[in-house]
Amino acid sequence: MKEDLVLYLRLTPEFGGTRFGPFEGIEVALGSEAGRCDITLPQNLGVLGVHVRLMRQADSSMILAPTERTATIFLWKQQARAPVQIDTPTAVRPGDSFALVTESGPRFIIELGELPQEMKDARDKKQSIRDKRLSKEAFGKEAKRQVWTRILVTGPGQFVQRAATFIKSGAIFQPRYIFLGITMAAGYIWAGGLTCKGRNQAKLLESQSAKIETCNKELGFAQGDGEDTDWTFPQLVAGILGIEAGKGGLGVALEEDTKLADAVWEQAKIILPMTSQYRWLLDSKGDKARAFADLRERIAGDEAIDLETARILPYLAADPSKHQGDWDHMEDSLTVDVCTRGPLHLTYRQALHLGLGVQVDGFVPASKVAAYKGNDKTLHEQVLRATLDGAGMGDFPAEFQSTVGDMVNGDGGCVYVEGSDQRTEAGAMISRLAEQIGIEAAMVPGTEASVHATSARLGKLFAADLPEVDYRNDDSGRTFVGYPLSTVTASMESKGEWVIRNVARIIARAIVLPCEAAVDPKVDKKKAATTLGELPPLTQCLMLDWRLRADVK
Repeated sequence: MKEDLVLYLRLTPEFGGTRFGPFEGIEVALGSEAGRCDITLPQNLGVLGVHVRLMRQADSSMILAPTERTATIFLWKQQARAPVQIDTPTAVRPGDSFALVTESGPRFIIELGELPQEMKDARDKKQSIRDKRLSKEAFGKEAKRQVWTRILVTGPGQFVQRAATFIKSGAIFQPRYIFLGITMAAGYIWAGGLTCKGRNQAKLLESQSAKIETCNKELGFAQGDGEDTDWTFPQLVAGILGIEAGKGGLGVALEEDTKLADAVWEQAKIILPMTSQYRWLLDSKGDKARAFADLRERIAGDEAIDLETARILPYLAADPSKHQGDWDHMEDSLTVDVCTRGPLHLTYRQALHLGLGVQVDGFVPASKVAAYKGNDKTLHEQVLRATLDGAGMGDFPAEFQSTVGDMVNGDGGCVYVEGSDQRTEAGAMISRLAEQIGIEAAMVPGTEASVHATSARLGKLFAADLPEVDYRNDDSGRTFVGYPLSTVTASMESKGEWVIRNVARIIARAIVLPCEAAVDPKVDKKKAATTLGELPPLTQCLMLDWRLRADVK
């Protein structure tokens, strides 16, 4: 069976015919740095530290990926006489061969084969040890243990005494008791075997279903008979988000809205080098990762929010900060440092204009936090009044109870009025957002009527931070119906640029972070999926990763 075969790379006869392998992992790296490569080549050949990666997919499917645009590779397909130069991840199969740097450079033939006999023998030996644990003798010992357990743990003290006498007298070895014990033990073993078999079958079915779904998603790549698919960046975004190419949605919207597409590209390039700051997302046992997973599932489970928006929206909570509290801060649409609150990091003005029940807050720089910790109402009122003025609210209430929230990453703190705030209440917050940016929301296009439906919804979410835009009143909001996002925001000038930038950032997070989990061989895919949901197809992620690193849009 193909899944039992392992990968080998063999130099062509003119280079000595050496066979390297077996390689049982999913990735084989070739280059001049011994510590990072499975096959090390002399640097004087012109190869990079890590020049190329060969990654095995399902069965015999593989991806040959140069690590940089300058990592020259020549590929021979099967028995082709002439090679083609590749500079992007390309599907390959056993029998294909490739050379590094030049056509006359070291040429490797891709092969699949069985493990060497000595490795098989070593594994058989380990298997033999496991088999001994399931031998006739082992079952006999287990049966005897079951009998003893049944005798010793049931009944009052007198029965224990009788049982001891019963054993010492030798009565237990009478045939009828032995037969009874064996019958009982066999029943346990038989029932346990059925249970284990049922569980194994269920796991196998689940695994195969997942493989079939992944294969279907990658079919467009594989059907090219190994030829590279020249995906555009918007098409990559669509594929990673699980949108079928050419079927509308955000991918087509980015094709039409080049300004937004460029902004997403720039934000993705910023995020990629700093993905280590998002590693908390992959800590399935961490409190913050569990909170993110819970938020993602809540949003996905709300039928009023369309699928595409639901896949992107949780990444508002995927900030690079390791801060665990409710508070953070950002530069708002007026370029003022303000507090954000709750898992989606909503500003006071933004949440207020979206119709959430919120308490006023204000940002205090780190140098002034100590003074505000004293709960001086006069000081508190000054910073809180500034926030109210920015939101166009009236006079400050005569009676209020305020305090200073958690320090925000060491940059400052947040003064806020105590009381219920829906930004911190996931259920109420999602329900209200569903009214404002859900399937039936006003001032955004229908999800079936426009390819700009998702970008419009995200745009509306951030436009709510603008002082002149208030979605609590139907006649004072900014409509996004019928236009690309960059067209709607063009008249907003710098505030429109702020909206575009924030929409681009959340889309970039939604594609880069799951892809990095899918590409990184050190990441436990099952644990990552627990937090992030189903990971994107590896082929699109490899292409995205390569393009961002090589800056090839």
